[in-house]
Amino acid sequence: MAGVQRRVAALSKGRPAFHGADDRPEINWQIDIMGVMGEFAVSKAFQKFWNPAATDGRLADLEGDVGKFQVRSTGYTNGHLLMYEYDKSEAPYILALVREPWVKLVGWMDLEGAKLCGEARPSKTHMCYWVKQMHLREMDELGSIVYDDEFIRFREKIK
Repeated sequence: MAGVQRRVAALSKGRPAFHGADDRPEINWQIDIMGVMGEFAVSKAFQKFWNPAATDGRLADLEGDVGKFQVRSTGYTNGHLLMYEYDKSEAPYILALVREPWVKLVGWMDLEGAKLCGEARPSKTHMCYWVKQMHLREMDELGSIVYDDEFIRFREKIK
């Protein structure tokens, strides 16, 4: 529901696609829904309050997606953490691998680390740093994580 609300709010406000992403409608729906799933998984893992920020003012004014954490989601098994030169330098960015109904929190990196070990590629609007999963820092470095499994389940699998 939160992913749909986020997409509808973006449409009503005429918000451009994030990070110069493809403007095809199906891509933007996917970005919003997978993003919400990744953010929820981080809030569950760290037992942090989470506001899906579907309609709250300017997204750039928020401290992070979940508390101080920024979350980037991907549906690609070997997906990279994508960071941009204008991202918040002090924030930890977490890569969430979304494979419904599961989300795996793969690892994290800050902007300085991304600039050092990520592959710099120009995007449509700014320089983007593609960080491979093998270069990400371990999740437990961010503090106590309260989930026992490597994956966070959203719902039971249909039998």
